[in-house]
Amino acid sequence: MRLSSQLGKAAVGVVALSLLAGCAGESDAGGAAERTPERPTSWIDLPVKADARNVVHTDADDRPHAVRITVKSLVRGTEEDMRGDRVDEGLKGTVPHYLTFEVTNTSPRTIPDAFMVDSDLLLIGTDWEHGQEVHVSGGRPGGVDLPCANLPPETLAPGASYETCVTYALPEGVGVLSVMHYAGGYLDETGAVAVWPVDGGLETVSAGLAEPGDVIPVRHDADADGIIELPATLVSVRRGSMADLKDPDLPLTA
Repeated sequence: MRLSSQLGKAAVGVVALSLLAGCAGESDAGGAAERTPERPTSWIDLPVKADARNVVHTDADDRPHAVRITVKSLVRGTEEDMRGDRVDEGLKGTVPHYLTFEVTNTSPRTIPDAFMVDSDLLLIGTDWEHGQEVHVSGGRPGGVDLPCANLPPETLAPGASYETCVTYALPEGVGVLSVMHYAGGYLDETGAVAVWPVDGGLETVSAGLAEPGDVIPVRHDADADGIIELPATLVSVRRGSMADLKDPDLPLTA
């Protein structure tokens, strides 16, 4: 069992992870009832805000589609899920997080390549970095199904929905701040950001932040003198307006 080659999924470095160990559901030749082993007790349900957000998905032909994404659950797996010959060195030592969500096509036309809808869904860690998206199939050693083995349909008709799951790998010891749908590639042409917070995540990252008036060291590249460290103190933060950007001497890109 080996890690397959990277997939060409727009704007997100997606690693295809093939977990081909025995699947959970089994039946004998006589048609006995399926066996459904319990999931590992080490898996943890994270308190993500499970509700719907309306976003815009832009397909490969730059056509926008209104989509509703409903987060169902977020489960932290264990490092054991990422061990063995089925993962490469870049993923060993990480912890999988299984995000289950529903996608509904609220636009008036069919969405092609429906698997692309989740390309701008990110899992934001408490280290302010986003997790690496990993696609899995099959089961975990011992016959326990992974929650992210199902695949989206090829197309999604108007009004139709599907439920799927995406796996994100985070470094050991890093918690989850939120799930986010962000225009990081060529999705969501409105530029809107949809956020599903995880309880406790904000408190974790805030504990390491400086307060106004605190003096903190910042690093500055002084060219010939190299990197030097300077004291910095936050004085104020003010919200501007679009009018501030309309100076004729300030050329703006789109």
